[in-house]
Amino acid sequence: MRFLPARPIGEVRNGTIVVVSEPVSISEKYLEGMDWNLNRKLGKAFTYWSFIAKTNFDFGGSVKRIKPETFELTITGVRIVLSLPITMWLPYGVAGSLHEHENGHRRICERLYSRAPGFAVECAKPLIGQTLEVSAKNRMEAERVANLQLHVRFATCYAEHTQKAADKINDIFDEVTNHGLNKVPVTEGIETSFKRFKEKELEIHPNDN
Repeated sequence: MRFLPARPIGEVRNGTIVVVSEPVSISEKYLEGMDWNLNRKLGKAFTYWSFIAKTNFDFGGSVKRIKPETFELTITGVRIVLSLPITMWLPYGVAGSLHEHENGHRRICERLYSRAPGFAVECAKPLIGQTLEVSAKNRMEAERVANLQLHVRFATCYAEHTQKAADKINDIFDEVTNHGLNKVPVTEGIETSFKRFKEKELEIHPNDN
């Protein structure tokens, strides 16, 4: 894994790859003490994030039947729509320091999301130009099956750079800040977390820089 240059939120075009980033969706939800005990066992607050990517691969006029129920398709392009919903679960009367800590998790996710279009392009590039065979009864079904297969391949790569990275960085953030209970400033905790994550990834993938 490697960090790619940050790209602006909006639309990114790279040849036959189009990436559209929707604005980050942030919501705060509050629970009474009794409800909290029933619904969450991870502490006094919790932030949930989900890096979502919807793909629509294009095959141009390449789709052809090579057997009665087998089609061959060549990938000519893809449109990718990215989104990031974030929900912060908080107790009523949440302390300012705890609220700031949960916003730290949000900031980490937003920072990664600013790079998401670049990650999406890099994950889609190896798929463009590839030819695959799928079992289907007609052209429409063949394109649907191919899209599903290609989405899984793309999503595995994209999640590695976004969802899984966010999970790891936020775990480090909780370690550095003791879940917001120590005196480490949130901004310092964020910077330290990204630094430690990058150092760890370079230990695992020394050729990524």
